[in-house]
Amino acid sequence: MQVLTFFGFLSIVLVGCSSSPPTVKLNSVPEGAEVTLRTAGNGVRSLGKTPLQLQGSDLDAGGGRLSSLTLMKDGHKEHNILLGRDRSAESYDIMISLQPESEDPKVLDARARQERLARLLVQAHSLTGSKRYAEAERVLQGVLQDYPQVSVGHDLMGNVSYLQKDLKSALKHYERSLQLNPENGETRQMVDRLKGMVQ
Repeated sequence: MQVLTFFGFLSIVLVGCSSSPPTVKLNSVPEGAEVTLRTAGNGVRSLGKTPLQLQGSDLDAGGGRLSSLTLMKDGHKEHNILLGRDRSAESYDIMISLQPESEDPKVLDARARQERLARLLVQAHSLTGSKRYAEAERVLQGVLQDYPQVSVGHDLMGNVSYLQKDLKSALKHYERSLQLNPENGETRQMVDRLKGMVQ
């Protein structure tokens, strides 16, 4: 029996010949990984969860074709083992170390900040629609403090100021939004309209 330990993503097992009935013992760290057999002709078949002992016939792809085992566990990267054509004679004990799925903390932080910004903007928009201007203004002040380079925050603050008839403040926020996003035609129209009204 051969003992194989894998830490990578793709492993190749080429089985040799001997006279004893073959088995494949498949273990993983952590245990409980779902094991499926993928073959060119027969599709996908579930074999169970690790630790798992398989007979050579369990791995038969038919017609001497290549097949592969896939190990999957929540929170870990998928791991594939390519099986050679001749699996008829040798036994193996295979240990797979599954790699955890992890994201860069900077990416996680950026995603959390984007989600927070989206929630705050929706909240401010909803408060404005409900004519709760003072509450919308408080939310938007926090947005502008934490996300000063986001033009939408300035647009929404401009809307709140405009609806409260504070045209100078509205113009100031629309102009800042236009500096951040010069392609926004609607904001440009508001700036042009308010310049004529404020003077």
